Amino acid sequence: MDRLLASSKLWVIYHQNPNIVIREEDKEAVLLFNPDNADVKVLNTTGKMIWELYDGQRSLSEIIHILSEDFDVQDSDRVVEDVVVFTDTLMDANFIYASDLNKDQ
Repeated sequence: MDRLLASSKLWVIYHQNPNIVIREEDKEAVLLFNPDNADVKVLNTTGKMIWELYDGQRSLSEIIHILSEDFDVQDSDRVVEDVVVFTDTLMDANFIYASDLNKDQ
């Protein structure tokens, strides 16, 4: 992954699409359904944690920091890459959206 591209995404704040239907399958998995495009995503425990952190309050950098601390991760580059790829996947399928950083300017 291009480090510059990844680093430019770290300060973006993401929000859950409010239309998403969430169903907990069990303690290990969550099913997300997007009625806008009929797409479905199944998230494991880590994916569920990241999903819950897309609260419109935290930047991607803050989310990565929380994950790194909670899971006591040593390879921070790997966490950055995995979270950015996960975020891009959910963005591409309209499960999340980014704040309009120029809105207040």
